[in-house]
Amino acid sequence: PSFQVKGIGSTVKWDEPKAAKLFDALRQDRPLAPARPGQAPRGPAPVPVDVPPKQIRVQVENGTRIDGLGGRVDSALRATGFDTTQAPATGASREVRRTVIVYDPRWDRSARTVSTALPGSELRAVAGQGRTVLVIAGADFKKVVPVRAEDPYQGEFGVVTGDQVVCGS
Repeated sequence: PSFQVKGIGSTVKWDEPKAAKLFDALRQDRPLAPARPGQAPRGPAPVPVDVPPKQIRVQVENGTRIDGLGGRVDSALRATGFDTTQAPATGASREVRRTVIVYDPRWDRSARTVSTALPGSELRAVAGQGRTVLVIAGADFKKVVPVRAEDPYQGEFGVVTGDQVVCGS
């Protein structure tokens, strides 16, 4: 600050190395400042996906003999932003080892978003399944990975225009 330019006055001088680090941190979605002492670290950064979780309707079934697994999977998906039915059911089979995602081929992008949130799951296309994605929780279920949809209209740097930013006073 206060860099004097003849004929202009006081300006701010651009620091190329610091600017490069700043923009790299923004692109990588990393914090710009270290966490304050005693502040809990944020969870893992959400994985980018094509379809926002809130646009995906999900029905969960427990495919195991593990009591409450369907409810835990439903709650974890809902906490990550998916539109779950909040009514997990018991699956037809109780011997599912690997979590299965059953989807209509017309909603394959939605199914890939669910699959990203459930690493190691198996995708199974079933014509006529409809828009609701069925998750059959298997014995391999560990956790739901946070996901976030990228807005394709913001470009590489997440650009917004002035009319998209609302300032309160």
